[in-house]
Amino acid sequence: MTRPELDADGSLLLLSTAGVVHAVDIAGTARQVAFGPSHRLGAEELKSVRGGRLGAEVELQLAGDDRPLPQHGSRWTGCGSTESTTVQSHRAERLGDGGLHVVLSASGDQGLEMDLHFLARPGSSCLTRWTSVRATEVPLTVDHVSSGMLRGLAAHGDFDALWLHTYDGGWCWEGTLRSRPVTDIALYPESCINAWSVETTGSWSSKHVLPFYVLEDRAAGISYGMQVDASAGWRMEVGADSGTVYTQAGGPNYAGGHWRHVLGRGEQLETVPVVVGAVEGDRAEVVDAFHRHRWLHQAPREPRRGVVYNEYHATMNTLDASTVAAQTAALTGTGVETFVLDAGWYSPQTPEGEIATWWTLAGDWTHDESRFPAGMKALAGDLSDAGLVPGIWLEPEVAGVASRLVAEHPDWLLQRDGRPLLDAGRAFLDLRQPQVRDHLAGVLDGLVDHGYAYVKFDYNTEVVPGPDAMPHGPGQGALELAAGWQAVLDGLRARHPHVVLENCASGGGRTSYGLLSRTHLGSVSDHGHWNGGWRSFPNVLRAVLDVLHPSQAVSWAVLEPDLSLAETRYRLVTGLLGRMTLSGPVDRLDEDQRALMVEAVAFANASADLLAKASVRRHGPEQPPHRTEALTALEVFSPAGCLLGVWRQDTEDDRLRVRPHGLREGQRHHVQTFPAGAAPRELVGGSELTLHLPDRFDAVAVAVRPVDTDCREAT
Repeated sequence: MTRPELDADGSLLLLSTAGVVHAVDIAGTARQVAFGPSHRLGAEELKSVRGGRLGAEVELQLAGDDRPLPQHGSRWTGCGSTESTTVQSHRAERLGDGGLHVVLSASGDQGLEMDLHFLARPGSSCLTRWTSVRATEVPLTVDHVSSGMLRGLAAHGDFDALWLHTYDGGWCWEGTLRSRPVTDIALYPESCINAWSVETTGSWSSKHVLPFYVLEDRAAGISYGMQVDASAGWRMEVGADSGTVYTQAGGPNYAGGHWRHVLGRGEQLETVPVVVGAVEGDRAEVVDAFHRHRWLHQAPREPRRGVVYNEYHATMNTLDASTVAAQTAALTGTGVETFVLDAGWYSPQTPEGEIATWWTLAGDWTHDESRFPAGMKALAGDLSDAGLVPGIWLEPEVAGVASRLVAEHPDWLLQRDGRPLLDAGRAFLDLRQPQVRDHLAGVLDGLVDHGYAYVKFDYNTEVVPGPDAMPHGPGQGALELAAGWQAVLDGLRARHPHVVLENCASGGGRTSYGLLSRTHLGSVSDHGHWNGGWRSFPNVLRAVLDVLHPSQAVSWAVLEPDLSLAETRYRLVTGLLGRMTLSGPVDRLDEDQRALMVEAVAFANASADLLAKASVRRHGPEQPPHRTEALTALEVFSPAGCLLGVWRQDTEDDRLRVRPHGLREGQRHHVQTFPAGAAPRELVGGSELTLHLPDRFDAVAVAVRPVDTDCREAT
């Protein structure tokens, strides 16, 4: 891999990484000169824009700052403290992996000091950006500070050619792609001071919009991406500025996110990191660049990559020793690797198995003897004896209102204005407190000592907009709370590197790399099993895998005895296009359904390496996520080959011809399918693959590998 490099030409700094260059003029206020593919930005082009034709690299607004008249309205540009700063020095640190950390240090009025951070990593064309702000003389109140910016987009003046691609959030409908020219968000090349923004508050970081977006310049043939590595509130803004378009992103601000940060003398804040990237090409090529960055530098390497069975949809919180024994017996000989006990293992059973007990008793993480008389350690031993890795579900950040923890430790709970914060019968632990983090570490260490080597962390309620964090705003409290949870995860991984961690928040409520860089896996969505949602789950999966690396994407395949064989295949293929997680009453499947499950598990285990180093492409027509009237496909491709899922929904079309993107032109490839025999056994790169699905709501998965290459050992 090529190493990032820093060059200087007078006051012009050039940071180059994997074919992308970021140019900054440091004479006075640090100003962005250019950012984009290096062969598009030669010496003459850089000289032509040198001297700060573009704006400041960071926007910083302190309480009491003025802003010039043209910056009024919805934009956070031209901020007063930004323009007061002067770069005093810069330094570059070479990291152990060959990466380069560049810091520009600036100072301003009233003892303000600011560091602009640029982190380039080997093999990645993306940069990680963040900002540090210090008060050295008098207290300063920060109302707004960006982590990173891109400026000068659509300088050719054709705003209709600059398209914004965002991904909506929301329970069960994560990742809905929205694509429109920036003129559709009221940005125009003349007499325009408009801006369009997203401001997410609280502790579900992707409940409204997933923190990744793309600006595609169809006239220039260049696209730009930005990812916010938040675990709580964050914001992004796209606006018009002097006939061009800019974008900035980072944590929340005072106006929209209930955030401010009061810096005492000698105190410092650091913003939420953002990742920025640029490519020649369209939105799909940006996704490729960010997936490469995520794989190389953000996604933790999972110690195991086998199929998971989660018993939730078999018992719906009514699990006990007998249900686990029945499901374990049904899984024997199937090739499933991990068995996860889901919600309810700690709460007393009721005749109706009602939700109230497991919901309101969360926080008391000791097993219920009526469910598991022999205890959790013995249960883990039984699973291990059956050849399964024991796994377990928790919601450690919350405590149900009926739990002992709430009664015994009211001082451990989040508050606002002196009252506990509640949401749907849950209180929240104040993870800013060391004793609370130590308590959770003890709970988790105890479960690991019992033999549980897979932990699913869920988070079904949220803190909005945040807890007390005086003298700051509640938005700062939410960021501090997120940092506390990150510290718990970091400690757990350091103590128990063999344990696989899954990030879930009612499905994809926290699909952001503030957490996904600390957990091996992330839940795509709860969508695959509620109220017939399995039919449209492939639509959700196709979108979320632009943002969540395929190797981390937990994709449900919920099996039920009343499904047809076609419907069973449909659900199994959805699971195969990510990290397959089976669920449902597998002990009640008939012989043919079980045979399909066993075949799908074998396919998943044989193709797991194709998820490493991977990116994605969509095939077939686009449709709104709730519609199920297409023959649609998703391809996951990597240096080892490609994995293709094809779903026939409620459509007359029964054949799809697809030319896989990730195959080498003219090279012979092996083809493996689920179900077996669904395609020819060999394919030449560059040629079309024809797949026939005679039944509605049926599906097929295809794994394709070069004939003369064995790439199964992914790193």
